[in-house]
Amino acid sequence: MHNHETDLKRIVSTAIQAEAWAESLYSRLHDAVEDAELKALLAGLASDEARHARILRERYGDPVTPSEGTGAYHQEGVDASLGQNPKLADLLEMAIHSEQRAHDSYASASSEAEDPHEKALFAELAAEEQRHHELLSNELKARKGQPWVEYELDNWVRDD
Repeated sequence: MHNHETDLKRIVSTAIQAEAWAESLYSRLHDAVEDAELKALLAGLASDEARHARILRERYGDPVTPSEGTGAYHQEGVDASLGQNPKLADLLEMAIHSEQRAHDSYASASSEAEDPHEKALFAELAAEEQRHHELLSNELKARKGQPWVEYELDNWVRDD
């Protein structure tokens, strides 16, 4: 038997943990880089992730105890993921993958939600995570020296 309430609690609990993990990641990256523009981007992303967690807590209350397998979202998970002396490109790749997972999770929750308010909330969070993904992807492309026109136009010119 499929229990919507249990599924929702699991989704929200995992999402809050993931948002806290991402906020911690961006805060630590912010402290590790010197580039002022990248610092501003990372500070904005950390703030967004904190806001996402706050929105979820306000709407659904405190999460249930995270299940086995969500430990990677704890603070130690950030430390372990960062390793020793990681390259900036590797850190950006990690963040890009994290944003993609968050987007996919929220998009799935939105498509499965029966309540229109839940559907809208998860769709909005999915869109914000997609925006984060694009910002980080563009930053990575710029750091790799890819000409501006090749990556910036991706955000403005779309066939779909």
